[in-house]
Amino acid sequence: MTAEAAIFFACDSEIDRAFADGLTAAQTYDRVFKLYTSRIAELRAAGKLYSAAILELDRDHLRAPASGTQWGDAKAKLD
Repeated sequence: MTAEAAIFFACDSEIDRAFADGLTAAQTYDRVFKLYTSRIAELRAAGKLYSAAILELDRDHLRAPASGTQWGDAKAKLD
């Protein structure tokens, strides 16, 4: 696995980690959005502009209660 692939997998799996840590849907979205943003900046700084753009597209298409009530309850979490 390339380092870039690892970044994509880490961002995607952060959703699961945040819910496993007991965060609400809104808190999970915030945590995941911040991780994506941080990794996008790292990729840009490394000159990996195409990968940064794809990761940014993925981040911008995250859907959660934080982006609209049609996506559920922002206070929802796993018990």
